[in-house]
Amino acid sequence: MNKETRRERLRAALAGRHVKADEQSYISQLLSGTASFGQKAARRLERDYLLPPMSLDVPFDLPVADHVTKEALIGRIAKRIEMLHIEKVRALASLSRLNSKGKKSPRH
Repeated sequence: MNKETRRERLRAALAGRHVKADEQSYISQLLSGTASFGQKAARRLERDYLLPPMSLDVPFDLPVADHVTKEALIGRIAKRIEMLHIEKVRALASLSRLNSKGKKSPRH
């Protein structure tokens, strides 16, 4: 993977799009090469800006979808909701185990 490819793909993906105010400086640093643009940053930006997975790493001689289809977007949102639900169930199970060991239940 070429970091310049990530920079150019990000520049193209965000052209004309709203960038979160608290990320404008960070995005600028990524694009200028003054901030590290590793795997973790690339995947988070793809997720947060609803870009196709791994799209920032696709070489320019290969096509990338111009947009995320409505169905793909709905699928990604559904997956996030499911993950949040799983986390909630795990947290409630942990709380239940604590309560069964004689500790007070939190009031609702």
